[in-house]
Amino acid sequence: MFKAVVIVAAILALVSCGGSLRYSKIEPEASGFSPRNIAVVSVDAGPHSDAAGKADEVIADVLVRTGRYAVVLTTERVREAATDEPLKSNLADYLEKLEVVNFSDPDLSTVIGEALGVEAFLVAAVSFWSHTLNPKGKEIARVGLEMKMIDVSTGRIVWTAHHFDEQRYRLFKPDLADVGRRVARKMIEGLPR
Repeated sequence: MFKAVVIVAAILALVSCGGSLRYSKIEPEASGFSPRNIAVVSVDAGPHSDAAGKADEVIADVLVRTGRYAVVLTTERVREAATDEPLKSNLADYLEKLEVVNFSDPDLSTVIGEALGVEAFLVAAVSFWSHTLNPKGKEIARVGLEMKMIDVSTGRIVWTAHHFDEQRYRLFKPDLADVGRRVARKMIEGLPR
């Protein structure tokens, strides 16, 4: 009987842990923050050049599929809008401050938000995007993402999350965009509503 109770407790613990993000933080200011229009202003692929463009599409697609947003501006649409010199310069300055000193400039975020017609930004980075081997020598497809949601009216970073997933395989390599879609879906479930 004791063994059965221990096994059931272990299974319940594993099942309950499997549903959470690796890291997620919602600021108290996010209470009541429910944007209808959002822009994916940047997805930094870093050294994962094969993720460039694909990660952007995956994140935007998942945002659209949630049905929560009236407007989802992709990074491509943001780049098209940023051909206007003041917006291009403001966006570059904003992203540089955010990356270098983790400062979300409220003045710049407001100006950019008004120019794009959105209430929130999503800034993302790719942590992993590769087919590799795990420590046991098994082949895996591994994708990791980091995201921040910014309230453009205040410049506050209202949500931050990091998550990754991996899929084992033997013969056929899974498409990393499919693994990325699972990661993005899991993360975006945790966005402030």
